[in-house]
Amino acid sequence: MSREPTKRNASGAELRARYRSLPRVSEQMQAWSAMLADELRTWLDVRERPMFGLIAFYRRNQIFAALPKTRAVASPSSFIFRLPKNSPARGSKAEADPRIDTSGEPLWLPFELTADTDVRGALSWLRTAYEEATGTSEKRTAATERGKKRPASPQRRGGRRSSKK
Repeated sequence: MSREPTKRNASGAELRARYRSLPRVSEQMQAWSAMLADELRTWLDVRERPMFGLIAFYRRNQIFAALPKTRAVASPSSFIFRLPKNSPARGSKAEADPRIDTSGEPLWLPFELTADTDVRGALSWLRTAYEEATGTSEKRTAATERGKKRPASPQRRGGRRSSKK
């Protein structure tokens, strides 16, 4: 019985072919991406991980953006960010912005940068995606519902820590 290749059972050759189909990032986009990444790193509870030529940014455990490092998803001058389907920002605001393609994947929106002036708009959309990211995983939510305490995590990036004496 032959199985259709999916993300979970695709062969190494198929995965390499998919990776090669991602467009290479333009030099200008690499500079914009580095600037955006530097800003995201200063936000509270943000961490990053490499992902297929991109850098994925998480708020706690929830991914909210992916900036290109060597590969892009939609075009050589774009990055993607995640907004939930029920987000108020997804509606007319996203559709009215010509730099955002709302025709594709319902959760991930590509943002096209064409000039230095677009960086401010990109930061605004990244901030919206960051604020929409709940930061709770299903495990934590399920454990909390069963009455268990969530594991304590120290605040990062300038948060105050109490000192017990």
